[in-house]
Amino acid sequence: MSNSQSRFRPRPARLLWGLALSAILTGCANMQSHDKLASEVQSAGRAGGIAAALTHLESTAKTEEERTALLFNMERGELLRMDRRYPESTQAFLLADNKVKEWEDTAKTNPASSWAWWAPR
Repeated sequence: MSNSQSRFRPRPARLLWGLALSAILTGCANMQSHDKLASEVQSAGRAGGIAAALTHLESTAKTEEERTALLFNMERGELLRMDRRYPESTQAFLLADNKVKEWEDTAKTNPASSWAWWAPR
């Protein structure tokens, strides 16, 4: 193999860096969307209190998938806790925990698809 051919051969480390960078950038896009929502919820909370913040957050989840999302339920659980609605808060945190368990199970049984949670929806 000539010198020029070996220079263009893909290297595993380079491929892994490319995949990691792609996953990070996709995750950053999702995080920006969540940051915007968190800012809106905080604004609603400042204007109308915890109940208004909770109402705004819940109005953003239109589908079952959105209502079971990790960050949604972590935010919801915290707002409910701040409102001293402990049983509902615990339930929201348990839904978030279930999402993490799903990802862990997927990573154990099908590691290649464990990156799917980074994908935008």
